[in-house]
Amino acid sequence: MRGAVEAASYEIALPDTERDALLAAPVLRVRGLAFRAVAILGLAEGDLPQVEREDVLLPESDRRWLRERGLDIEPRLRGDEATFFYEAVTRASARLLLCRPYLADDGQPWEASPYWDHVQQIVDAPRDTSVLMIRFRRQTLRRRKKHCW
Repeated sequence: MRGAVEAASYEIALPDTERDALLAAPVLRVRGLAFRAVAILGLAEGDLPQVEREDVLLPESDRRWLRERGLDIEPRLRGDEATFFYEAVTRASARLLLCRPYLADDGQPWEASPYWDHVQQIVDAPRDTSVLMIRFRRQTLRRRKKHCW
């Protein structure tokens, strides 16, 4: 069942801006759009950011060696997750809700995402919380632009 749910893909039309609505969508689907409130779930290590894995047949060190010798080959590991997180966080104009799990499916402790830790430091949140609700004022929005993830 879990595999079927994870494999399913749905196209969701964006709601009219004239009315209130709830849109659940991946970060890439809402790029460039603005919302009054944004909720980002799953700020756990390996989930957001996802773990990038090297290509076993052509690792990054070999790719770099080939590029140094003039072969036009792209790096596989891009580090786009930080950009995606930044874009998701900056979509909110009034409220931002961040959540993270503490336990994995097997009951083992699940480490927080480095993004979670960074936001906690910025807003001076308690270390033992699993939910952060941030309300923006005009000052906060200006200050928020100074931080880089």
